[in-house]
Amino acid sequence: MPSRRDLACASLLLLAVAVGAHTAHAQAAPSLGIQPGGRQNGLGAAGVALFGDPSDALWWNPAGLGFADRTSVQYTYAKLLPGLADLPYRHIAAAAPLGSFGGFGTSFTHLDYGLGFYPGLVSLFSQQELSPSIALGVRVHRMVSIGATLKWVDLQYGTFSGQTISSDIGALVRLESKPWTFGFGAMYQNLGGRAYSNEYGESAPLGRNFRIGSSVTVPARWSDKVTAGATAVVDYNRGNIQSDLASPFYTWNGGIEGQVTYEEILRFAARVGYFDDPRGEIQDFTFGAGIRAWLVAVDAGWIPEAKVSGLDRVLKLTVGLHVDLSTGRPRWRME
Repeated sequence: MPSRRDLACASLLLLAVAVGAHTAHAQAAPSLGIQPGGRQNGLGAAGVALFGDPSDALWWNPAGLGFADRTSVQYTYAKLLPGLADLPYRHIAAAAPLGSFGGFGTSFTHLDYGLGFYPGLVSLFSQQELSPSIALGVRVHRMVSIGATLKWVDLQYGTFSGQTISSDIGALVRLESKPWTFGFGAMYQNLGGRAYSNEYGESAPLGRNFRIGSSVTVPARWSDKVTAGATAVVDYNRGNIQSDLASPFYTWNGGIEGQVTYEEILRFAARVGYFDDPRGEIQDFTFGAGIRAWLVAVDAGWIPEAKVSGLDRVLKLTVGLHVDLSTGRPRWRME
């Protein structure tokens, strides 16, 4: 069991990394780069070109809202330092279709560092990051969608605090050749935005990322009541693009999902993926599982920490409600 001193040191270390006011390689608002979604995390933290519930698109690719065909609400929770400190991460997102036009959504991200203090000071201060957002996706062609997310970022690190505005932009292509469905996506994350220190007059940029990805899904029918399917995804992420205080890095992410569905009312899914981040020393498998019963979905993903950290895998748990309201009656659509 770590001591209070250990927890305080860990908190200060995390704070130093987050603020980046006195280092040439850090950036502000690391919570914006934490991937939500139990499904995507089980697939190696990949999802730029993954189709599914539109609330996923708020973080992964706002262009996915252009293909929204149901109303979707989901909540992701994780403790980011298992076995060391209580560092809770929360992400909630909601999205709805706009007919054939596309879809829209809103989300809120919260990363809580707990209470902190500076040496020599008696008083404690709150350490947290808050980020509400709104997003819109427009289908410009039956196979092509574009989208954008506008985010308000509020950083509260005690003597370092500030606010800024940032945005994501993306595009998504969906090709169908029955029974196969292919997806190709690209997005730029955290366009613009800098966090300024109220006390020091210094600033740090948000972590900027360019992501591209692809996906393929194929169903199979076992009987009149039981169907199955498989999905494969792969993403490439180039981080800290055009960031003056952070050096570039890249990651490869990918995974495979297998699903079994019974009579459109119950679905089980198993997932395995791989997370390849050479600079962050994260090169290991991810695992995930999911269950859906009518309108309710629960997905879990286990992703590795950096090898040098010695920490356990992080569990990201997502609970969602997904319903098709286009017929006037709530209906869960499996496809």
